[in-house]
Amino acid sequence: TIVEAAMSLVMGDEQGGSDPYYDLIEDFSLIISSFQSQYGIRLSRELPAGMKWDEFRDLLIGLGPDTALGRV
Repeated sequence: TIVEAAMSLVMGDEQGGSDPYYDLIEDFSLIISSFQSQYGIRLSRELPAGMKWDEFRDLLIGLGPDTALGRV
């Protein structure tokens, strides 16, 4: 599931190391806001509907500097 994949990333089990620029848990409100402002996606609807981890990750990586997460 996307939650398990996110936890793996937080725990450092994904490629790229264990020192991300953001924390998926602590910064999730910024991620939600950023997805809404940049993509018009409401994660509260998309995640339960079955958004795949790869899609979530790719969109997260593509967040621009003018989003709430991008300004951190």
